[in-house]
Amino acid sequence: MNAPFDLVLEHATLVDGSGAPPRTADVALCGDRIAAVAGALHEPAKVRAKARLDLAGKVLAPGFIDVHAHGELEPLADTSAAGKINSGVTTE
Repeated sequence: MNAPFDLVLEHATLVDGSGAPPRTADVALCGDRIAAVAGALHEPAKVRAKARLDLAGKVLAPGFIDVHAHGELEPLADTSAAGKINSGVTTE
């Protein structure tokens, strides 16, 4: 029996970028896509997933756009871009 989701991120404090207040939610992923966002995907008996990750006490948010970057030379100095990624920047 195949699980409908690859990964369920459970009990996250979700900041969705819409301007709405943060809320506790679960986020299900299929491949590299968000498949569901709900309040109760963390019940294994009802929702099957290949893997689960408990994010209680952690914030889950979309990536951030760095609109004032001077990163033209950064890839030469740090090819992993760890400084940007660790800060949540996904687009420059």
